[in-house]
Amino acid sequence: MTGAFTDQASKTISLISADDLSSCLADFEVSAHATISPDPSTTALNYNEPVELTVTAHNGVDKQVYTVKKIIPAKIPYGFNATSVELLFNS
Repeated sequence: MTGAFTDQASKTISLISADDLSSCLADFEVSAHATISPDPSTTALNYNEPVELTVTAHNGVDKQVYTVKKIIPAKIPYGFNATSVELLFNS
């Protein structure tokens, strides 16, 4: 499973995953009548390395390039963070 975070200021999309993303299709949403190239829903891309996607506005002229990159979540050295665990059942 992969989560994603988009930073509009730096035009980056971070994929948060420890999985192998070497040949993946992706779901995406762009503004109405805009297009994306290459189309990640029909072209398998290697997200283990940074990938550039170009979004073209409906007028066919205005374009923006986004860089998609994989980020592996940091692991804590041991155990659980005591403040992030909630006791649900107690027998």
